[in-house]
Amino acid sequence: MGKLLLALLVLTLLLGITASALAQEDVTNADNSGGARAAAIQYFIWVVVICGAAMAVAAVGAAIAQSQAARQALEAVARQPEASGKLQVQMMLALIFIETLAIYTLVVDLILLFINPFTDTVVKLSGM
Repeated sequence: MGKLLLALLVLTLLLGITASALAQEDVTNADNSGGARAAAIQYFIWVVVICGAAMAVAAVGAAIAQSQAARQALEAVARQPEASGKLQVQMMLALIFIETLAIYTLVVDLILLFINPFTDTVVKLSGM
């Protein structure tokens, strides 16, 4: 039930974002009086919103995965206490790999927020 709810939440989020993106006016045909500038500002607002949502989803996913890994490792240690040394090393590696995915999301978000490769194009199209 939880996976279905998460899938529906992600689908709703994606449909909401794409619907609003497809409803935008064509920036290339807009005059420079205000419509293009408003569209450019709206672009940067959406970048911030989507980066925040991506980091939130990555953090929740990493937290869920880490809790599952810790739970499985603790169950394995409870069944076989003599194997705790091997399990601890493997669990730590798994936690590192899981956390790395959240860090990659953070790096991509920071790139989009501060070194956005589309900034020049948006600014040029808007006449800012």
